[in-house]
Amino acid sequence: MIAPTLPAMVGYAQGRSEALKQSASLLSPSDEKRLKEVVNDFEALFLAQYLEKGLEGCDTLFGNATGADIYKSMYIDAISRQVGGGLGISQLIVDYLKERG
Repeated sequence: MIAPTLPAMVGYAQGRSEALKQSASLLSPSDEKRLKEVVNDFEALFLAQYLEKGLEGCDTLFGNATGADIYKSMYIDAISRQVGGGLGISQLIVDYLKERG
């Protein structure tokens, strides 16, 4: 396998940034805002699934009391909505979709 040279990598990065600039102009500001909202919601959903699996079997937060599952669900929902959009996954998706048109 041949390692890419620095000039080749810089050229590639410049080409990608130009493509993003050109495709970004295709979206109206309201469309871009809506796209960001949708992918942020997707990232929150992804994070909620990740947290749900990660906290499975963890009884230290809410114990085994009646309704602990409800509190755990509310906790996961609140955390995922607060952090959703901040992990960078949504920005990667927005950039990808802009590039693909």
